[in-house]
Amino acid sequence: MSKKITLFLLLLSNYLCFASANQNSYRWRNDDGTETSASWKAELNTISTSNSQDQPFRLRISLNETSGYSETSYDVSRLEYSKDGNNWVLINNNTTNDFYFINSSNVVNHSATTQQITSGPFSPGIFKSNADPYEVTISTSTITEVEYSIARSASYDETAIYQFRIASVEGYSQYPLLKTQPATHLNFDGNDDYIQLTHFEKPNEFTIEAWVKNDYNTGNIICWGKNSNDTSHTKLRVDDGDVDFYIYDYVNDINNTISSSISINSNWHHIAVVKNANATNNLEIYIDGVLGATGTATINITSDNLLIGGRSYNNLAPFELYEGNLDEVRIWNTAKTATEINDSKNCELLGNETGLLAYYTFNQGYDQVNNDGVTTLTNSVSGGSNGVLNNFNLYGTTSNWLSGSPVASGVTCASLATSSFINSEDLLLYPNPTSGIFNIGTEKESIITVYDVLGKEIILQNNNSKTIDISHYPNGMYFIKITTISGESSLHKLVKK
Repeated sequence: MSKKITLFLLLLSNYLCFASANQNSYRWRNDDGTETSASWKAELNTISTSNSQDQPFRLRISLNETSGYSETSYDVSRLEYSKDGNNWVLINNNTTNDFYFINSSNVVNHSATTQQITSGPFSPGIFKSNADPYEVTISTSTITEVEYSIARSASYDETAIYQFRIASVEGYSQYPLLKTQPATHLNFDGNDDYIQLTHFEKPNEFTIEAWVKNDYNTGNIICWGKNSNDTSHTKLRVDDGDVDFYIYDYVNDINNTISSSISINSNWHHIAVVKNANATNNLEIYIDGVLGATGTATINITSDNLLIGGRSYNNLAPFELYEGNLDEVRIWNTAKTATEINDSKNCELLGNETGLLAYYTFNQGYDQVNNDGVTTLTNSVSGGSNGVLNNFNLYGTTSNWLSGSPVASGVTCASLATSSFINSEDLLLYPNPTSGIFNIGTEKESIITVYDVLGKEIILQNNNSKTIDISHYPNGMYFIKITTISGESSLHKLVKK
């Protein structure tokens, strides 16, 4: 009898020791609905952003019982986070940590979950909005889903990338990722927002560029004016879908407007105005790289002030204020050709290009958050003067730093021109070219960003899956940016055929 009991206990011990749960898929969402409804849900296994302090948002994680031997219980209250790959920190109800549990307005704590992000045999999970211990039992070879309601605190680091895990499980195929989205442009409310630039005179030959998103409003993108009763000025403006370069010479009674024949709508558009000192029709306006106007411009006036988003004279409060989004303002002392404009309009510059006088990338602050301290517009040209923001709210979705403009931050024209297909020792991308699936060979924990040929971000994920799927995108060239948790990054070309 004792031998039978010993054998039974030995088998039972092995049976229990092989119990194992693996953390698999995840999804972020807003806390504005029941388990099945939300105005926004992230793609499965996709890094998300958090831009609101002390507001609940929800994380759903799937666990699967991989042993095939037993039914096992796990304490799913032990949710942890790691900042930039450092030590794991247990999330509880303490608001001094970077994250804490918070009650949902729509789902009751310890409510049962149904299957939402997985398929296959399912064991009911649980909804958690506080740190009290709670065990979930996962049946043999089945899946469960646990959803958490958490919030970021005042301690949250907007420059960090956070990972999450359920500490009581044994395996991790996916770590949910969270970051704050860096801003890529600036929104002007059209009421009182403007940027004061340190004045410098327009050169005799110039190119002015900007990316704009404007809802058929009228306002000045950039204007050179006077600090006297002389109302002479020159400006690049939008006017109900038209793009104009306007010259008013008070002393010589010159009033000249050159308007583009190509109108813009409420989408993002690239605008460039070029003055060529040696051409007969010496002024050109390009819309999205296409010539939209030619004309003759005589500019004999001098100016005292330089504004983005409005104009002023005699030290009056700025008026003719711009309403909309603005990005990538560039001022050159050379007349750029159509080819040169198109070669660089969809990517960032280095700031040391020949003839570049001023370059404002607008890559400051963070999307929609409180950017109260970010009141300087940085000039990326070495030794160039910065701009000063005036009257911006710097919180929320208007009159603030925002993300989502067409030119991807960190994707420079120089890097696109020099990036090669050659793999480094630390990174393998294969096959390249491919019909859609790229394998990623790297041991470093990384964030993967994929851009199309215009610089638009189309994929953002971690490298846990070891693959990138662009099979549902058109054939052509793409760019992949690999950023490690420690901040190292590299850019590579991909070809889908």
